Amino acid sequence: MEQELDQRVCNEVAIHGMPREAEENMEKCLAWAVEVLDWLQMKKEPAYQMLTMEQKVGNGKNEFVTTRCPIRINGKKFTSPKPAPSLGEQTEKIKAELSI
Repeated sequence: MEQELDQRVCNEVAIHGMPREAEENMEKCLAWAVEVLDWLQMKKEPAYQMLTMEQKVGNGKNEFVTTRCPIRINGKKFTSPKPAPSLGEQTEKIKAELSI
């Protein structure tokens, strides 16, 4: 019975969104809820834009935009234009360091 009710609530929210009154009631019960956004919706949000979470990274040949590390060190954003290594790119180096 409880699972059936949960599924009905999920279906209603998926179809109609979360009414503000429902959000307020959940907050009163300490059940935090927020609208779920897709990538394009999130990028339009003023709060996301204010965080400047995107950065350009590249390796000289290719450049792309990705999200930066959310951590701040001494109040400064931690960014790097260097992309993560390709899969297996550093395997031999790591094996040598670990004497494997």
